[in-house]
Amino acid sequence: MNKLCAFVVAACTTFIPPVSAATVTSSWYGAAWNGRPTASGEIFHHRKMTVAHRTLPLGTRVLITHGKHKVIARVNDRGPYVRGRGLDVSQAVARRLGFQHKGLTRVHVKVLPKR
Repeated sequence: MNKLCAFVVAACTTFIPPVSAATVTSSWYGAAWNGRPTASGEIFHHRKMTVAHRTLPLGTRVLITHGKHKVIARVNDRGPYVRGRGLDVSQAVARRLGFQHKGLTRVHVKVLPKR
């Protein structure tokens, strides 16, 4: 029984979730949402590098790529709740990725390992 307990403890403490990636349709939200609380409890600010995702754990860092542009952002909210969209990004993220004037675009999202 001691060997089994040691195995279970070792397995649980060394588990690292797999790094995943996907290409999704993304939209952005901006200043109209400033001051509103996010699902994480922090107040939204359109100039911060944050995103909303339906299922990724809050606090997860993601690498988002659009063409030659890349940015690292943090999941701090839930959404999008519009069918066919996989990610809502702050205005700052959209600007940095070069799609602020499009509204919607396809982006590649990669979950980064925990630090």
